[in-house]
Amino acid sequence: MNGIKHLLVAISGALVIAVPHSAVSNPTPTPNTTDTIIIASKSAELEKLITISGSYTYIGQELRYSVNTPKSGGEISGEVSGLCNGSTEGKFEGGEGGKIEGRASADCGIGFIRQKVNVSYTGRLFPEKKLMEINWNGQIPYFGDHGSFSYSY
Repeated sequence: MNGIKHLLVAISGALVIAVPHSAVSNPTPTPNTTDTIIIASKSAELEKLITISGSYTYIGQELRYSVNTPKSGGEISGEVSGLCNGSTEGKFEGGEGGKIEGRASADCGIGFIRQKVNVSYTGRLFPEKKLMEINWNGQIPYFGDHGSFSYSY
């Protein structure tokens, strides 16, 4: 769970550039998190989805997220709203340990101070083990230009 939060914090961390350091005593956010993980089937014709959604608060602003991945492979889609507004897209090749790859972009900010964030990701998804391994690359102020994490759902 921490890996997803770290990536979302990294995206919203672009805001730290816009907030004077005197206004933020610690530029590393401490999210207040509520996460919901759902595996659901809409109908016999539709594939089962792995849905990861939740929200947390960063510098007094809420960030909500939701990502859907077909359990047996296909298009990954998701969105972020609130503090950052954007989307993610990608592909999962299917199977246990199947490759995932895609891009996420968001426009983050408070008021007129905005920061565009773009991240690409690759990794592996293990639907039976309920595990994801993610590597990401992008330009995110204060968080560097790459990272990796494992996420158990």
